[in-house]
Amino acid sequence: MHLFFLTLAAVCVSQNAHAAGPLEIGTGTVELGGTATANLAIGNGNTSSWIQVAPSAGYFIADAVELLGGVNLTIAEGTSGAGFNLGARWVGQGSVRPYAGGTFGWGQTQYLDLFAVDSTAVTAMGGGLVPLGPKVAVDVGARMVFLPDFDAVQIPIGYLGVSGFFP
Repeated sequence: MHLFFLTLAAVCVSQNAHAAGPLEIGTGTVELGGTATANLAIGNGNTSSWIQVAPSAGYFIADAVELLGGVNLTIAEGTSGAGFNLGARWVGQGSVRPYAGGTFGWGQTQYLDLFAVDSTAVTAMGGGLVPLGPKVAVDVGARMVFLPDFDAVQIPIGYLGVSGFFP
């Protein structure tokens, strides 16, 4: 049954992407957008969850290469955090534009106004840009976040983004 719904969703997404036309992106294009994720961490007998909102911007230095930068805002019970990241990604061709890339970031998390913890993050990303029109796309993808300061890995769930592309 799950396979049926996954197949149906893939067909609907590909039909919508084809009907919307291709994204108009290339060298010199600026991207403004952002993502929202629901996150779940399970380990050492503990479970925690949080919401992250991440506005971002990018600039295509070549037809298929984009430099990225963004801010991360994290909200959870008893904690809040903020950080920034810089990186790059490759963006392919097609009605749904596949992409792969990575970022490096730094952030700080505040715990109940008692203390703050600094951390670095290395993120690997992959997914697709599904066009809603020639200048707007939904970003459906996956991320894997490596936190070397905590010897931990996070995989955000519920990942969704929207981006606008400007010449």
